This record gives sequence, structure tokens and C-alpha cells, in this order.
Amino acid sequence: MEGQRLLVIDGSEDFRHAMQQLFSDRFHVTLASTGTQALALLRQQGFDLIILNLMLPEIDGLSLLEQAGPAHLPKKILAVTPHLSSYVLDCARRLDISYVLYLPCRLELLEKRVMDLAMAHIHPQDNPAEWCFVNNLLASLKLSSNLHGYPFLLDGILLASEEPPRSVTKEIYPILGQRYGCSAHSVERSIRSCLELHWPDRDMELWKLYFPDQSERPSNRAFLFRMAQEVKHFRRITF
Repeated sequence: MEGQRLLVIDGSEDFRHAMQQLFSDRFHVTLASTGTQALALLRQQGFDLIILNLMLPEIDGLSLLEQAGPAHLPKKILAVTPHLSSYVLDCARRLDISYVLYLPCRLELLEKRVMDLAMAHIHPQDNPAEWCFVNNLLASLKLSSNLHGYPFLLDGILLASEEPPRSVTKEIYPILGQRYGCSAHSVERSIRSCLELHWPDRDMELWKLYFPDQSERPSNRAFLFRMAQEVKHFRRITF
């Protein structure tokens, strides 16, 4: 991570200052206030990571990424936006954005996501890009990583995305139990508890992006395999 170059692109001076204060001891930080300024910097310099507000003066964030093109963009991009929609998520997948955070968000959550990206190349998961993508999916639903069942959810989604499809009760739960040193029943209960705890406080509009016809909490299986569909789509467009 030492020596990585971070570009912060945001129209808010307060936000840019906060990012400078937060990350200056861990990255070489460059700031841009408009899409035009950021585009020039991307074409002139190389960056390892970008924090990008999709709502920018002059050139919006999605258009900025399209105009810059893959040759001038790093693999690690964290986008923030006050307007999360199916269109934004589809564009994020197409443009290979690593994370999309819904504003307003806690500063510590943003910091954690940035550090996840910065350390992705040494993460123990077999595929850090997919691990980051699933983290982003759960964050987009505002599922807290502090919930006890969160690691089971994350790894369970990745297992559910494998081919041929695995049985949840006969394969995924036992594999996770062995991985985390607990019983398959504990895995099932932790995932169910995680979804149950989050369900009353969920953002209904965000959940409808993934479960448009479901008014009741999805089962563990339904949730894992619906999120796995997103991983498979991500895999098709990035590999």
C-alpha cells in the first residue's frame, strides 16, 4: 500500500479536505474538483486508486470514466453517489467500478472500503476483485459488516456463484462451517439472523432493485443465489 497514488474527485471542498486529512499518511493524495480537471489528471498521471463522486461539475462521474477509458484508469475505483438506482448499478458493472457507496455514509465505512481496495492484492481470497464486488453488493444494501453473519454472507454468495450450482444445506453451509470452525447449523442461523436483524431497517427502494416482487424477507437460499447472479454478471463482463 505504501506509495500508492490516490485521486480524490469531488466538487465539495469539505469532502476533499476530509479525504486529504484521512489518507495523506497512507497515500500520495491528489485532489480534483471537477470532471474536466480530473480527466486531465488521469490522462497525464498514473493512479492506483480513485475516490469518485458521480455527481460532478462539468463532466459527471460516469461520463468521466467513459471518456478516460481503460488505458487511463486504475483497477480500483470507489464511487459515491446520493442517487443510487438500477441504472447507476448497471453502469458501475459495465465500467468496472469496484465499490459504489450510497451517500450520506459514515466516514469510517468509506475508509474501510478504500483500505479494502488498497489491500486487495494481498487479500487471502482467491479472487480479490470478486470479493470486493460482493462487499460492494452488501454495502449497497446497507448491510453492516459488523453483523455476526456478514462473513458467512460474503463467502456464501461467492460459493453460490460457482458452477455447477451447489446445494445450500448440503454443500455451502458445511463448507463455511469447516472454513470458520463451526457447525453448518451455526452458519445457517447466523446468515438468517443477519438478514432478520437488517430487514426492519432496510432501505426498501434499494432492496427493490434486487427483489422487486418480494415483500417478505428472502430466505437464506433466495438471498445467496440472487446475489450470486450479480457476481456471475460481474464475472462475464470483467473476465
